[in-house]
Amino acid sequence: MTSQGADELRARHYLRRLGARPIGHQEPTVEPRLVTPTRIIPASALLPVGPARPPSRPEGPPTMLLALLAAALLPGAITTWLMRRRGWAIALLAGIGITAALPFLLLATLVVFPPLGFAVGIAAGLAALDAFGAGRIWAATALATISAVALACAGWSL
Repeated sequence: MTSQGADELRARHYLRRLGARPIGHQEPTVEPRLVTPTRIIPASALLPVGPARPPSRPEGPPTMLLALLAAALLPGAITTWLMRRRGWAIALLAGIGITAALPFLLLATLVVFPPLGFAVGIAAGLAALDAFGAGRIWAATALATISAVALACAGWSL
């Protein structure tokens, strides 16, 4: 065995499995004839394309949106199921009433318990800033509105 340590051998093994090579032994990423100090690259020349970056946000409906939708509809569905003995028309009306009353219940909770209003307002404000930074203007506007309403319910005003 050589004088190399076990850590160095392990690192070399990992790098070899990843396809890494020592500096100076890598394939050129740009054709040398296109880029020289004395020559300008012609407009028709194909430039090397870098590695494709994955999208910053996954495609498809956001998981959090689906979870919030399920959480909003679940009380109404449970109420409908429990009231089915009184007739489906009354059960459906009760379920719709419970689902429609949830936003008002949340607003009343924010008014009665201001620390929750501050927590929701700050969290929605930070999420709005993130959405504005990502370029999702509609979502950011909705989150900023939620933040303003929550902070107003908590009693904070400008």
